[in-house]
Amino acid sequence: TVRRQAEFIMGAVPFVGLLAVPFLIPLFSHDGVEHGGLLWPWVHPHGEHQALIEGKVGFLNREFFVGRLAFYFVIWSIIARYFKKNSIAQDADGDEARTVAMRKRSAVCIIIFALSISFASFDLIMSTDPAWFSTIFGVYIFAGCVISIHALLTLSSMFLQRKGHLKGMVTVEHYHDLGKMMMAFTIFWAYIAFSQYFLYWYANMPEETAWYLRRIGDEWGYLSWFQLFGHFVIPFLGILSRHVKRNRKLLCFWAVYMLTVQAIDLYWLVAPNLYPEGSPFSMVEVCTFAGMLGL
Repeated sequence: TVRRQAEFIMGAVPFVGLLAVPFLIPLFSHDGVEHGGLLWPWVHPHGEHQALIEGKVGFLNREFFVGRLAFYFVIWSIIARYFKKNSIAQDADGDEARTVAMRKRSAVCIIIFALSISFASFDLIMSTDPAWFSTIFGVYIFAGCVISIHALLTLSSMFLQRKGHLKGMVTVEHYHDLGKMMMAFTIFWAYIAFSQYFLYWYANMPEETAWYLRRIGDEWGYLSWFQLFGHFVIPFLGILSRHVKRNRKLLCFWAVYMLTVQAIDLYWLVAPNLYPEGSPFSMVEVCTFAGMLGL
């Protein structure tokens, strides 16, 4: 029952792809040649990391980026359509073999998704600071995806039940399991985040530490502290209790909270690269989220 909600949520992937079109505007409104062929027009391949950046031009260029972005959404759309289509067909014919087939193919699809979401995170987020690199960054984003979908499934189940649907079908056991998944991947997210930070702190290499130095300075330090406490310590203590995971009102609060901190996490990953002098948070950021939610 919960799986079916996930299938319909992901059925919107092709439409979400349309929201990626604005990313192409800055790419085609500037001449990439002026910026050394690099993807983003605000990055100039000069200074201490010039050689490092110029070595990535073959990957971080406009045409290749657009092709990869389209490929990601095509792959995600095909996967989403397959599972949704087969579940709907199963409603008509009741063929249990469809469940067995989907279970087998889901093992392959989760690998495809993990790889594609990793490359998408490199392209859409890490590339905003082309001198920096992280081999664990894709896992970091993947962990956040798992937190987000289980928080969203919690809220969608509650919403549908309030509307009179799924009565007796989504039970307290479902909510308990959804809460446990949120809890588990909050811990996993923190483990990955700490592992990435610790290795860069230990090695102390300039091309790696610059990304963190920008985030622990006076301009962005407050948001980095929030990542530690707001994204891990507080939800860890808040969702730890069995009572919380089996209480709908409390679990609803934490589901909303986890989606909120995930949005803040994405902002923390991107904004300091574009605005190192400090957060420009304004109504533009608010309206972006409100507009996507409204759609």
